[in-house]
Parts: sequence; C-alpha cells; structure tokens
Amino acid sequence: MCLSLAILAQPTRWFDMFHEVKSISGRIFPTSSLNSVCEPEKKTKRSFWFHHVIYTTILVLFIAFMAGRGLENLKSEWSIQGSFSAYESEILINWFRSLPQKREDSTLSSSSLSWIISGPMSLLGNLRLTLPASAPYPSTQIVSLNESGFAFTNHPHYENTMLRYRTILAYGIYSRKPVHDVWHTYRHILKVNIIIHIYLQEIYPADFVIVETHTCPSRGGCSKPELFDLLDTNLAGRPALCESLMNIQLLKAGRTPSTLEPYFTVVYVELYTGRVVLYVNKLT
Repeated sequence: MCLSLAILAQPTRWFDMFHEVKSISGRIFPTSSLNSVCEPEKKTKRSFWFHHVIYTTILVLFIAFMAGRGLENLKSEWSIQGSFSAYESEILINWFRSLPQKREDSTLSSSSLSWIISGPMSLLGNLRLTLPASAPYPSTQIVSLNESGFAFTNHPHYENTMLRYRTILAYGIYSRKPVHDVWHTYRHILKVNIIIHIYLQEIYPADFVIVETHTCPSRGGCSKPELFDLLDTNLAGRPALCESLMNIQLLKAGRTPSTLEPYFTVVYVELYTGRVVLYVNKLT
C-alpha cells in the first residue's frame, strides 16, 4: 500500500527508476546479437520474452526488498503502546453513571427512564461514546441493572438543518435571554424521543445542562454570548446567563446563583476545567 501511494505521489520518478533498471539489465544481458535483423523472427520473439522476464524479476526483487523494510517499520509502529487519560472527563462520566435510576409517575412503564443531557457539542460527543445510551440510540456501553440510560439533546455532527437548530437551542445558557425563556427552551422545546418499549415512545425534556464557563468571557467577538448577539441583536449589552456561574466562591460553596433560581440548580462543579452541571428544575 505504501509503495502504491509512493507511485501515485511521484509517478515520474518511479518510471525513471524502472527505465534505469531496464538499461542496467540491458548492459548485463546484451541484445545486439539476439536482435539482429538477420536472425529469424522466432528467435527475436524469444529474446523479447526473455528480457521481459528479466526486467520483471528485477523489479519484483526490488519491490520485495522495499516491502521487507516496510514491514519492519510497520511492526515497529504497531509495537508502540500508549494510553490516553482525561482525568476531569472521567470524573464527570463517573458522576453521571452514579446517578440513581430515573423514574416518573407519569410514564406508562415501570422501567427506568433515561437521563437527558444538553451541552457543548465537543463534550457531548465524548459522553455519547462513554455513557450507555437509551433506545433507540446505538451504544458501545451496556446499561447495568441499577442505572438508567442516557440521551442527548444535540449531536456533534450538525450537517442536518434540524441538528443545527437544536444546537443553537442547547447553547441557550450562553445567551442574554431572560432565564425563564432559556429554562422554557430546555424544559418544553428541546425534547428527545425515548422508546419505552416496542409499543410505547415518549418525549422527554432535558434534565441536565453542562456549561463550560471558560467560553463565556468576552474574547473579541468569539465568545458564545457574543455569537448570540448576532442572533439576538436587541439583547446585546445585557449580561449573559453563564456569567453568573463564574463566581468561584459561590460555586465552591455549592450554591446556585440567584439569577438562575428557581429554574436551575447547580449539582456538579469542576473548578479546574470550569465545567458546571445544572439541573433543569421541573416547575411546570
């Protein structure tokens, strides 16, 4: 494969090399006497095939030599064993998996429901791969008997128009809208279809909103609140909702900012990365 890519990348050099090999073999096996015009046509054809075999053999041996070195390099690369660690993300994943089973009296099924998570696309992509998903979403993780599955309000692949719209809604905590409007979005608009069993499917709102506070401060037009100013031009200049989560002392005490009450409750704080998980209170 590597040789094929090399030939495609620099075909002229490889053809020149082939002709050079051909000329060298021609010096080793002279053809003047064999290709004389006075010799029979049968002998000329035999000479042609003989030299064709010689050229092909030399080329095959040359490629085999290169392939041998290439296999050694591949074995050397395959023997390298590394590890990846994201301690803060692992803590967040373990926290979600430690949640009790979710149950609601309104459901027609006695089985546990799914926790619905909303938040930044990059982080949700990691959680989507590491948390057991609820039906009908495929997952590499298996839901144990004492835990609920997880579903997500938005997906990191937002090529679809609806996914892009849902992603804007999921980032509402970074906007400058009134807290009630943002809460209403998570509670009544940004919902997920969950299959309870083969004959029953219900729609549930977001339970948790993950906020990355380091993307909240102004960065010369690139922060999330400033991007929302392009959509909500009439709200430009007002404080963003995520700014209330930048009070370190308040978060250390495990308290919820008054600007978010009674709609949201701080349930998880990670000071090193600036991640905060808000629980969407069920007021109505």
